This record gives sequence, structure tokens and C-alpha cells, in this order.
Amino acid sequence: MPNSSGMHPKLLKADYHGSIMTVTQAKNPCLVGLSGIVIHETENAFKVVTKQNKVKLLPKQNSIFTFAVPLYSTLPATHSANVPLPLPSPVDPDKEVSPHLRKTVLDDPHIQFELYGNQFRFRAAERAGRKFKHKETIEL
Repeated sequence: MPNSSGMHPKLLKADYHGSIMTVTQAKNPCLVGLSGIVIHETENAFKVVTKQNKVKLLPKQNSIFTFAVPLYSTLPATHSANVPLPLPSPVDPDKEVSPHLRKTVLDDPHIQFELYGNQFRFRAAERAGRKFKHKETIEL
């Protein structure tokens, strides 16, 4: 298991585009449980695409999000750093798809993190270049 104190600065400066984000708490109860792939991040919200192929805007203010990181690399064992991975082929929703193509990070062993939206109310580019001071907070 990785050291949690070393992960904090990395999580703070991370780019969450492409991650599967789930709302665990929100001021608006309709948003709780909503999950999707982050396609755009602004200062005040995450824009996600849900499994139903709908775009939803998740406000950061007064919300708590979770996302997962795999415990080990999911790249093929034969992968070389110099060779790009093949792009996935488009999936026809009417066709039956093999289960290994529907796999997400949540299907493998993973670590789950909580993000407090009030503390992430910065643009991704601002967050990456900024120095943050550690402060204890309690979300009510």
C-alpha cells in the first residue's frame, strides 16, 4: 500500500480528466450517487458523461466526490514505453460486448479517495502550479 502522506500533494495537483467520479454527498440530493467520466473541469464544477451517455454538470461547492486509482498497472505485460497503445474500436450499443471490454478501474483492486469540492474550487491549471498549505478541515 502506498504511503498516504506522499499521495496528498500528487492528488492536489492531479488532472482528473478521464477519471470516474462519483458524488457521495451533495447539497442537492438528486446528485448523490451520480457517476461518470470527467470530460471537463472548471473552477466550480466537473462535467461528466454518465453510463447513459448524458452530460451532467456536478457543482463542487458543498459536494464530496470519490474516485478510484488502481493498485497496480493495468497495461499489458508486453507493452513498451516507446510504442503507443492501440485505440479502442467504437462500440455499437446494439451488439453484445465481451466483459473484458467493459472493465473499469472499479473492477480491479483499487484505492478509493474522497475529494472535498470546497477545497478543489480551482481550475486544474491553477491547482497544478500552486503551493498549498496543509490545514485541517471538518466538513459538516
